[in-house]
Amino acid sequence: MSVKGSDRKGSRVRSFWLTAAIFVTGLGHALGQSGPLVGAAAFGDWHSDKPGLSRIIKPDDLPKPGATPSVANFPHVVSRVSDAVPQVPPGFKVELFAEGLTGPREMRVAPNGDIFVAETHAGRIRVLRAADGNSKPSINEIFASGLDQPFGIAFFPSGDNPQWVYVANTDSIVRFSYAVGDTKASRKPDIVAGLPSGGSHTTRNLVFTPDNKRMLVSVGSRTNDAEGIVTFELVRGGLSRTVSINVAVPNNTIFGCARLAANLYSCAAGEFGPEPSLGCDDNSITNQYCIYS
Repeated sequence: MSVKGSDRKGSRVRSFWLTAAIFVTGLGHALGQSGPLVGAAAFGDWHSDKPGLSRIIKPDDLPKPGATPSVANFPHVVSRVSDAVPQVPPGFKVELFAEGLTGPREMRVAPNGDIFVAETHAGRIRVLRAADGNSKPSINEIFASGLDQPFGIAFFPSGDNPQWVYVANTDSIVRFSYAVGDTKASRKPDIVAGLPSGGSHTTRNLVFTPDNKRMLVSVGSRTNDAEGIVTFELVRGGLSRTVSINVAVPNNTIFGCARLAANLYSCAAGEFGPEPSLGCDDNSITNQYCIYS
């Protein structure tokens, strides 16, 4: 399980989980919730959260601005209890898939099922391969190292036979020559584009549009303002040039581009220092690179 969004110190997750679906039937009734929580009952925290729990919070339910002091609640790393696993709905099963990773933040699945993991703090990309149905990887290799806080990973072009693996460093986009099944990069990467860097918002993510003509990169700024999505047009065999910059998406991290509707999906950490009972995250749908939150 990787922690996305802001890069707060101490949020180093040392293992991640692979959740396998067996079957799900009658999910709403199985979870025993007759309806969504509303009003004051809709407010809560992770102690009461569980799969299938839904909440409806309307504007009138929110406290007035300034009603309470702003707070900062930073995470603390603790040792995992041996039998502790994430809660999942009935019909799902969670097993520890891999551990001992250094700061894993993002992962992507190659066409053949290989799992590419960005170990951001270690500056490397790892490849994990497991046979169908196996809960442990049979191959665990470092695909590339010596990177600068890598986060985003994307295969290009889309489809069953990508030729490149693109990686978003905190200060650049690079690409590695790739053939499906590769577990180690065959040579040093090409530098595709430089990116603004510095400050505490170091993660950069990237996706390609369904037509493979543009690459979209989310960039966090040195402050809490003027962050957004940089659009690159792919030219000269997959290298790029900047064509637009969409700003004012705080701490933005894009995570998907819908293949059918050509919409871009992203999430933002919102404003810092919110009211203790107010959420700070929001999701956005970008239609032709205009943000709707």
